[in-house]
Amino acid sequence: MKCFNRIAAALLAAASLAGADGAAAQEARSILYRVEGASGATVYMLGSIHLLSADAYPLPEPVQAAYADAERVYFETSLDSLMARQQEMAMRGLYPAGKSLRGEIPADLYARVEAAAPGLAALGVTMPVLDRMEPWMVALLFQSVEWQKAGMVAEHGVDMHFSGRAREDGKPVGGLESVDFQLGLFDEMPPEEQVAFLRQSLEDLSETSEQMRRVVAAWRAGDAAAIDAIMNESMDEAPALYARMLTDRNAAWVPQIEQLLLGTDDVLVVVGAAHLVGEQSVVEMLRRRGHTVEQL
Repeated sequence: MKCFNRIAAALLAAASLAGADGAAAQEARSILYRVEGASGATVYMLGSIHLLSADAYPLPEPVQAAYADAERVYFETSLDSLMARQQEMAMRGLYPAGKSLRGEIPADLYARVEAAAPGLAALGVTMPVLDRMEPWMVALLFQSVEWQKAGMVAEHGVDMHFSGRAREDGKPVGGLESVDFQLGLFDEMPPEEQVAFLRQSLEDLSETSEQMRRVVAAWRAGDAAAIDAIMNESMDEAPALYARMLTDRNAAWVPQIEQLLLGTDDVLVVVGAAHLVGEQSVVEMLRRRGHTVEQL
């Protein structure tokens, strides 16, 4: 069972471009869709990989053309505001005084954390520091080491890339949800789900790099079915978590996208790739509401 690791991957879209050359990146296409409104607006929906290496660029020509055509750019949330509150997110991942990781998770799991802790040396994180953290934060730290080994960083992520370009080009930006909501996604996970998330993350660490490569191969090929299979196939194993992290958010975004379609501006909407694939995706929800959605 790898549902918790898949959901984390879906949210962070961790993927490896190791060994990819610039020419291949230029020829490939991404997860990109187009839907047109009755008043002349075109909304492009781009599936983002949130952590990438520098050799992911240049992005495929259809993606660049969609950005060029867009007069506004929307993201899951305001990235500038989110980055400004990174310290707050770190604080949310800490136990209050009187609580510790050792006291809040099963002894066997704590022993596994201790055994794996040396692997966090690259981040300067020691066991006493981990002991202050809630399980979800510990799980993300272990995963981040694997992404770091593959050269995956947020500054090269697709959404950060277009956020920077929009700022430079003077294009207005918006967010589909508040920063407060995003900060609470993991922090509000029930304790038992956090424990399961941490346990599964530790068990799956050895497979993380391979999963990255599978995701990016599907993303670069524009293979929505493959991304769905990799990221979303275990939804039945954790329906509440899947709903909170993906399906419920998709449903909340659809009316906002429909509102954009009522205008006249062309808009690029950049969200995690997992939100645009599968039966409960934004794409399929729009189609069920009568919209024609074309993959580019």
